[in-house]
Amino acid sequence: MRNNHCWPSGDHRDTAISEREVAGRRTLAEWMRSRLSDAQRFLALCVLVGFLCGLSAVAFHFSIHHIFDWLWDLAAKQDPI
Repeated sequence: MRNNHCWPSGDHRDTAISEREVAGRRTLAEWMRSRLSDAQRFLALCVLVGFLCGLSAVAFHFSIHHIFDWLWDLAAKQDPI
C-alpha cells in the first residue's frame, strides 16, 4: 500500500510523491520565511493590509456617491407636492 501523504515519512520508497514534487509545493509562508527577515515580512504585511484598506475605502466612497446620485435622481423624478 502506498503512502499518499504530502510529506514523505520514514521510508522514501513508499511515497507516491517524490521529494522534488514536495519541494515545489512550498507555501507562500515557507517561501517568505526562507527569503525575508521578520522586519521585511512585517513590512510586506503592512503594505498589503494598507493596500486592502485603501481599496475598501475607495469602494465605500464610490458606493456612497452612487447611492446619493441614485436617490437624487429618484427624488427629482417625483412630482412636487
